[in-house]
Amino acid sequence: MRKTTILGFAAALVLSTTAAFATPSLSGSYSVSEQYDNSHGGPSITDRLSSPFSTALTPNVETEPVKFFMASPAGSCSGSGCNSDTQTETDTLTVSFSNLSVMGVSIPTLTATATYTAKYSGSELSCAVNDGVSPATGATDCIVWSGAANVWNGSTSLSYDLGNGQSLIIFLYNATDWNITPQIGFELDPVAVPEPASLALFGAAFGVAGLVRRRRAA
Repeated sequence: MRKTTILGFAAALVLSTTAAFATPSLSGSYSVSEQYDNSHGGPSITDRLSSPFSTALTPNVETEPVKFFMASPAGSCSGSGCNSDTQTETDTLTVSFSNLSVMGVSIPTLTATATYTAKYSGSELSCAVNDGVSPATGATDCIVWSGAANVWNGSTSLSYDLGNGQSLIIFLYNATDWNITPQIGFELDPVAVPEPASLALFGAAFGVAGLVRRRRAA
């Protein structure tokens, strides 16, 4: 009976340790605002990622990037963001992530900004060169995140320390093409490890169970 009890205790520890490593998930909401709305020359913004959202996380592995939102240019260069000489519209987009939660940890609002540029004629924007979709001349546009290189495949990230040896990372990718759909990805980094006390208890349980088996064998 005693052997059964000790082995049962060891099995319970295994199950509890497995539960501690259950697949974590991230949930939250976001909003996108701009300096100039569409009626003043800025793009029209359409959500492509549902808000609120939820996604499963694999420690140390970025999620597959998904479409974030779509920015569709105004019909012409106009308003305070327009340079009429170059027919180039410039706008500032601000993304706010709110109500974020992962592994029971609530995260304060995180923000990121991007520069939206649309050129209605002439040579393509430097941020669109070699993207494989924008024409060498004519209408081109880009979304370039603050902190990212001014190229079509640039990216940047936001990071928040969860206080448990892990960080949440949000990856933001530049985008081009006339109706622009930038992508976003998430990662939990690094992998959490069991607390030393838990490991010691886990090892002690199996050590005792092994001792009982050896005594009975003797």
